[in-house]
Amino acid sequence: MQNRFVAAAALASSCVLGSVASCGSSGGGNTFAPDASSDAAGGGVEGAVDGGGGLDVSTGGDVQSFGDAIATGEAGHGPVSSLTLEQVWFITGEPTGANKNFLVDFRKAGTPVVTCGAQVPAATGDEGTAVFTDPSTGQLLFYTDGITVYNGFDDTELANGTGLLGQTSSTEPALITPKYGGDGGTFYVFSDNYTSDDSPTGDIYYSVIDLSQGPHGTVTTKNTHLFAGNVGEALDMLPHANGTDFWVLAYDGAANVDAFLVSASGVSATPVTSPTGLTGTVLRSAINHSYDYDHVVLAMNFGTTGPQGQIVTASIDRATGTLSGFKTVATGDLGYHASYSGDGTKLYYVRGTQGWQGVAYQFDLTTGTETMLGGTGLAAAKLAPDGKVYYVGYGKTSLAVVNTPNAAGAAAGFLDNGLPLGGCIAAFGVPNQTAAYLSYLPPSNQ
Repeated sequence: MQNRFVAAAALASSCVLGSVASCGSSGGGNTFAPDASSDAAGGGVEGAVDGGGGLDVSTGGDVQSFGDAIATGEAGHGPVSSLTLEQVWFITGEPTGANKNFLVDFRKAGTPVVTCGAQVPAATGDEGTAVFTDPSTGQLLFYTDGITVYNGFDDTELANGTGLLGQTSSTEPALITPKYGGDGGTFYVFSDNYTSDDSPTGDIYYSVIDLSQGPHGTVTTKNTHLFAGNVGEALDMLPHANGTDFWVLAYDGAANVDAFLVSASGVSATPVTSPTGLTGTVLRSAINHSYDYDHVVLAMNFGTTGPQGQIVTASIDRATGTLSGFKTVATGDLGYHASYSGDGTKLYYVRGTQGWQGVAYQFDLTTGTETMLGGTGLAAAKLAPDGKVYYVGYGKTSLAVVNTPNAAGAAAGFLDNGLPLGGCIAAFGVPNQTAAYLSYLPPSNQ
């Protein structure tokens, strides 16, 4: 069975920030921007410009590849673009029905291809997912809603692939990382869980899958407990600066972001903890990274009623797992999800109903300007390999589209009902981000 990566040495420069088109970004510049926002701990005015030298994102020279300007420790084998690992999306839809879930294929130029119908598994979850595609061919290797894992070649369940302890109603219920030392077909799948949407405590687990075992792949280790605390609904993963390891990011309340090291020795249960200067119990939430891998956006909502949310940016030292420079860019009835534009100068999110059912917004990190884009009933947004940002919305029969997400304000080209779903009905979530190193991409095994 074909279940390995194709050799991808040429991918060392597959997504070069100096070349906007190759990074899945259209319009705007290609350098990361100063953050015109307030310090999270200092309680500054939302949208106020930093008084002196504080930058949320680098303003240095041209970034030559994702994951630093080819940092010394990563030269020749650094991380590939997240976008190359997410060329086919699995999106969960309405809770029941024949057209519950669908696939969106970005591998060919032009309008993405939507697959809707009985051939797409009717997974249990109705919010976030995780996918992993071969960065060279775009073949979907496997995907999950955090509860069941499916083979991307034939859309069948992996052996022992049910019963993962992801939450059906989580923004980011699953996270995929390659397993160091494997043959290209072994991965960790992290999942988060909690009692209910207003539960202050939850758990993080991880499982191991091997796509070479059995006719469709096998979950070889299931639901190893990693952490218990106020994790919310968020998981993110970033490549370590050493070129081999990864960091899994999670909340421990609003006050801390924990980074768990994933290495050849396994998954460390002792995190690197970064105090944020924030307070509150994290409920609806997300953590997403910029496409140079050196910055994160923290979206969090603290209550089931009222405008109790924040969107905060920070930088991460990928050599140590430490986050710093926390800056609040938006507050109010938001916090379900937030994503970067391809060049890192804009954020995309929703205001209304804690950010999971409302109006699309853009925040310009270079000017501190927030722009209402439009739409109604929208939820999570995500940058796609075609350079556009797509919004999902519960009960929607199409995705909203931002055509030039690096551009500011109206120039971004927001279009409600921009991508028809062919009869499928969307819900709240989009696939979570992932990453991989070139050294994890061996020749294809048949």
